[in-house]
Amino acid sequence: MNRITSQLLRSHQEIRFLQKEWDRLLVSSEHASPFLSFEWLDAWYRSIGHKQCSLLFLAAFSNQRLVGLVPFVIYRKRFGPFRWRTLGFAGQDYSYHLGLVVEKNFSEALAIATAKFMFKAHSKYDYVELAHCFSNPVFEKILAKGCRDRQWHFTKDMWDSCKVFIGTGGFDDYLSNFKGKTRQKYHRYLRALEEECRIETDTLTRISDFNRYWDKFLELHLDAIDRKSAKSLLEQPSFQRFYWECLRIAVQRGTLRIIAFHKGLDLIALMFGVRHGKRIYYFNLGYREYSHYSFGKMLLLVGIRSALSEGVHYVDYLGGGAAYKNSLFLSDEDGARIRIKKSKGISFLDMENIARRSKQYLANRFFCK
Repeated sequence: MNRITSQLLRSHQEIRFLQKEWDRLLVSSEHASPFLSFEWLDAWYRSIGHKQCSLLFLAAFSNQRLVGLVPFVIYRKRFGPFRWRTLGFAGQDYSYHLGLVVEKNFSEALAIATAKFMFKAHSKYDYVELAHCFSNPVFEKILAKGCRDRQWHFTKDMWDSCKVFIGTGGFDDYLSNFKGKTRQKYHRYLRALEEECRIETDTLTRISDFNRYWDKFLELHLDAIDRKSAKSLLEQPSFQRFYWECLRIAVQRGTLRIIAFHKGLDLIALMFGVRHGKRIYYFNLGYREYSHYSFGKMLLLVGIRSALSEGVHYVDYLGGGAAYKNSLFLSDEDGARIRIKKSKGISFLDMENIARRSKQYLANRFFCK
C-alpha cells in the first residue's frame, strides 16, 4: 500500500490554492464527474454552502503531489430549538456521483486515512450522512468495522440513484430494446416532432447565447413545475445562481450541450447537458404542455440520439423522475447513502426525517391543489 500524508483544509482560500492540482487529480481519478470538480463545488460554496456549513476538506499527498481529496463539510442544522452538526460531502443536496477523489494506486491508503480522520474528529460533528455516493467497498468496509468497534450505528441504503443509458450501437439499436408497438410509437412520435418542430442539438460557446437560453429555460421549467403543483430547487434564487454559474463555466470550456425544440419562432422545450470526458450529464428540463406526446420523454430520447451521433455511449439523466426514465430502459447507478449515528435511540437526524415526512404528508393530504 502506498504511503500518503494528509492535511486538513478549512478555508476557502486554501482550497482555491489547490485548483490546478485538483483539476489534474480529477482527470486521473477512477470516478471523475463534474460534481467533484473544483468549479462545481466552488460555485456551490460561494452561492449556497457558505451560509450553511464549515469546510473540512481532507487532502492527501505523496512526495508533495496531491493524490487524493475528500470534500467534507460540516452542515449546521436545526429543528425547532435543537441544533446539530452533520458531516457530509460538499454540495450533496445538489449533486450526484460523490465520493473520494483519488488516484487509482492510492485508493486504499486514502480510504484508511479518511476513516481514521472521521473517527478521530468525531467531536466536530454529531452525525454522519454521506449522500449520492458511488460504490467504494474498501472505504465502506473500514467504516462499518470502526463503527462496530465503537458500538456506533452504521447503515447504507440506496437513495435517489441516477438513471443512465449505456449503449454500444446506434440509436436504432437502442430502440430495438422496446417491444414492437412501443418501438413503432417512438418512431412515429419522433417523426411527428421533426415535422412540427425544429430540433436543435448544439454546443453553446458564447455567454450571450447561453444567457438567452437560460432565461427561457427558467420560464419553461418553473411553468411546468407550477402546472404539476410540484417543487423544484430552481425556485430558490441561491440555487439559480449556483446552477447558472456552473453552466456558464461549461460554456467557457466548450462542454455545454443543449437540446431545444422550436416551433416557429417560439422555444417550447429545452434541456441542458454537460459533456465530461466520454460521458454526457443532462440536467433539468423545461417544456410547454403539449397534447400529442410527452415533451419530457422526447427530450430524453433526442438526448440519447444526439449523444450516440457524437460517439458518446454513456448518457446520465441523474436522479428524480424514476417512473418515466425507467420506461426508457435506463439503468440505476450510484446513489448510495451512508449514515452513522454515534448513539442509540432517536436522534436529531431521525427527528429531522420525521419532520420532513410529516410536512410532506400534511401538504399532500390537506394543501395540494
